Amino acid sequence: MRSLVPVLVAGALLLGSVGLIARGRQADPYSARHVRALLEAPLTRPADDTTPVQPFWRALLAHPRVRRTDAGLELPLGRVQVDPTLARAAALAAGELVTLPTRGPEGQPGPPLWEVILASSAAREEHGQRVVKLFGCRHSASAEGAPALEDSYHARLALAAGLERAAAQAGRPIRLEGVETPEPGGVNFEVAWVDGRQLLDVTFAGEPTRIWSVERAVTAATPDDAPARATFVAELTRLAASAPELGALRVLGAEEAHADGIDVRLEVLGGRLSALTSSGQGLRLSAYVPLTTRAASNP
Repeated sequence: MRSLVPVLVAGALLLGSVGLIARGRQADPYSARHVRALLEAPLTRPADDTTPVQPFWRALLAHPRVRRTDAGLELPLGRVQVDPTLARAAALAAGELVTLPTRGPEGQPGPPLWEVILASSAAREEHGQRVVKLFGCRHSASAEGAPALEDSYHARLALAAGLERAAAQAGRPIRLEGVETPEPGGVNFEVAWVDGRQLLDVTFAGEPTRIWSVERAVTAATPDDAPARATFVAELTRLAASAPELGALRVLGAEEAHADGIDVRLEVLGGRLSALTSSGQGLRLSAYVPLTTRAASNP
């Protein structure tokens, strides 16, 4: 995709006027008790590593980016990102893109994308109904979108649903093949979030250089990041205070991301809460805790 180079990990963007839906508060996986249990969880490490296991919070405070001062420790905290991330929200809203007018291979304005797909080599007529095959789907995003591999799957489902919805609303119901598993000869989707715009390129089997494109301006919001950040900082500070030999902990970026700080990604997947750090120095720390343990049941 032309300039769609940012971190091809899977996922990105953010939906124009679409708002993000905040988590329900009844069983909040990012509550203080869950985050504290995660910070106390043992650091994930290779199976052949026989060194003593550290809890995640101690490994974090031993990070090379943490500076020791006369008073104690200074931790530069970058982004703290939770679901729904910008990338995940983008993936879930990707189906809206199929209703946008296309730009053809030479840049000329064209029909809505769903009409192009129904008229393409990926579609056929069968028993009086149009059948459309889907093949590849990939999301890309810059790091601030917190892309994850699962975003591509969510985008695939959203695009499939959007295609069915657009065709049905036009009185042309369709049947899809390859929604869950790629179908050879089907449509290829490439979605990206670049400089405040969401872009989708579509290609068809046998015509890899013939690209149909749509795009729209988007705005981004992650309302759950700030409360999760406050909880993370509060629980980390409490744990640090339980180890007086460390001295006082000062978090640089307690309220907003510190430039060049350590980024923390908190994610709920497969019944567990996990944490993963990243920084410019390349050191990555990770830990997880099942949400069915003491952390999930304590008041």
